Amino acid sequence: MSLTLSQIPGFSDLSNASLEAGDIAHSIHLAKIDSNGNFGVARTEIFTGFFTNGQTVPLPTSPIDGYNYSRSELMYAWATGSTFNYATGSISGTDALWFAAWGVNQSTGLVSTFEAYRRSGDHSDPTQSNDGVLFVYVIAQRQNNAIIIATPPTFTDLGSYASDDPFNESLAQALNDNSKFSIVASEVIYMGEFVDGGTVPQPVSLLDGHTYAYANVKFMASWRWTASGSSFAQPDSTVEQLGPMQWSINAGTGAVDITVQYSIDGGENVTTKANHGRISVIAFCDRLSGVTLSPAADDFVEIDSDLFLPGEPLRASTINQMIKNQEQAVCTPEFFGPTDYGDGDTISLPTSPVDGYNYARNEVIYVWEWNDTTPNTGTHLRIASWAAVVDQATGTVDLKIWRVPPGSAFDQTDGFGSIKVVTVGIRQRAASVAIDPTAPPSATGGSPPSTDDPFADGAPRRGDIWRFNLYNDAKWDLAAAPIRCVYCMGGTTTLLNFGGVNQLGTASAPLPHGDNDCTPTDFSAAASGTTVTRIGATQLVNGNGGLVPPNTIHRYSNYWKPTSTSSVRYWLGLAQALALNTAFFASDTPNTIYAAFRYSAGVDSGWQAVAGISNAAFTVVSTGVGFDSTQAHLFEIAVEQSTFYFYIDGILVATISSNTPASTARLAPFWCADNKNLAATTAATHYWMSLSLKCSV
Repeated sequence: MSLTLSQIPGFSDLSNASLEAGDIAHSIHLAKIDSNGNFGVARTEIFTGFFTNGQTVPLPTSPIDGYNYSRSELMYAWATGSTFNYATGSISGTDALWFAAWGVNQSTGLVSTFEAYRRSGDHSDPTQSNDGVLFVYVIAQRQNNAIIIATPPTFTDLGSYASDDPFNESLAQALNDNSKFSIVASEVIYMGEFVDGGTVPQPVSLLDGHTYAYANVKFMASWRWTASGSSFAQPDSTVEQLGPMQWSINAGTGAVDITVQYSIDGGENVTTKANHGRISVIAFCDRLSGVTLSPAADDFVEIDSDLFLPGEPLRASTINQMIKNQEQAVCTPEFFGPTDYGDGDTISLPTSPVDGYNYARNEVIYVWEWNDTTPNTGTHLRIASWAAVVDQATGTVDLKIWRVPPGSAFDQTDGFGSIKVVTVGIRQRAASVAIDPTAPPSATGGSPPSTDDPFADGAPRRGDIWRFNLYNDAKWDLAAAPIRCVYCMGGTTTLLNFGGVNQLGTASAPLPHGDNDCTPTDFSAAASGTTVTRIGATQLVNGNGGLVPPNTIHRYSNYWKPTSTSSVRYWLGLAQALALNTAFFASDTPNTIYAAFRYSAGVDSGWQAVAGISNAAFTVVSTGVGFDSTQAHLFEIAVEQSTFYFYIDGILVATISSNTPASTARLAPFWCADNKNLAATTAATHYWMSLSLKCSV
């Protein structure tokens, strides 16, 4: 049964002085008392939805009676449901998370997510992004800042009313008090933001000034950020990547305990940074201690307002229904917990301590947030990403954390981490109502896989990831990871040497470095005019050129620094022709199939993104990024069907979808340089180059 009201109820702070013995029992007074009970049962509603950075949570409308909420009647909590980029289902940076911030503006509903990534050591390749998906709880309380109750109300168990019982002062005043008590019996109060060592004070009701004892409060927190608690800022250089995070609030004192750890020593160990981490706190409060009811309060029925018109008889059935409605309003909502749950746990259905009511799944909502992201035992704890979901239909908890052990690929860990959950029970109606963001995320969803799809049966495979709304079903769905294998060449050391690596030019002794990245190495060629490329590196080639179809490529990445400034032309990217010691890329318009970055001294004012299928059919787009020979930068090209996305230091700088390599092409990762047939030295510093693929291995 779904509770609905035909009219939007209002509130009246009716004084008991209007209900004293000897006064006339006015029908308008009973109508106000009845309306207060209806107001109490409908006052608190919870709406939920998934949101990404830059979206605004819309103003909800009540499914009970069509009431339109204003922004001042709302407060927001959120769970960091996933740290992935919504559109790609992957992370947007290198290696692992560094620091992050999430939130919903309590005044405007604007959602913000910020996640920074970096590598360990000196060559950190920092990348900033707006990755992350928040599961937002919109907690709506009607007239939250408009109601004033002069005297804190109390509750009286009236039992049932017999037809021959008198309608006297004590009954009238008890009905009045109970109707107002039903409005304040449970409240949700926004407490603000707190850092480690702080104290959440005892909540105070905005309606009647009642101060809640800690014993009657259940605190819930949402992560605001992982960096210094006092003000959001980039962590100092003594830490490398994000490690485990924990928060707790002492139920008896409100004391806040936040721990944020970071990996150090190339991921071998972790350290705790004092005063890092910040949380947003809401308080679920109730005044139900000592209230007991029998039978269960689950028989709400809206009373016809015509029964309160002047001249209508006051029937015992009307009084009894008012009592039942008030009792259900007193128990709406109820709060249970907070309780910690781990991966694979099932959140149990609660039973009311007030009247023994057993809640059904569709009458509860789980307000949760990660309270421990520890991904494993030991000290190899740097975190790349996480995702979590609580199944509303079953209460099952599914937690996934991906860590980056030293010298290893991403490691998905099951059975680690935990979330803290407050269960909210709302009788006779769906506890939460889904709302949609003002603008849907860029991923469009689609149809479920066909029967010939290897993931159609939903069985997990090695390397699978979770993506939200993949099939436009508003759920987390199992999907093939976009990155399935990685080819990497670094400095003088080749890692995962598939298909062979070719180098051109003189490679000097390794340069000094202080981290675990591939060894940076200088490449150079003497000052001698030539019409072919002078220095460079490539892999995944045979005698005829590249080996990799474009539709299998996820991302080309090259951390690299040019060191010549004049009489030089640099290319780096993907090409079908052999790029080394040939004339193809000793030209501003190569006669081959390619997608690459170009800098040609004397021609280009900065880096250009170029895609071509011949020396007559090509597209050039300026990246807007100037040429820099003083430090290394990360150059990347991502491929999605026939569109090529060009990134520098994690920032999208160009998109090309014309004159791009067709699916029949065969490409290879490369970088190269020539001196434009002038007597000039050609040089560059190579750190590492990789190619990640979508295909299985």
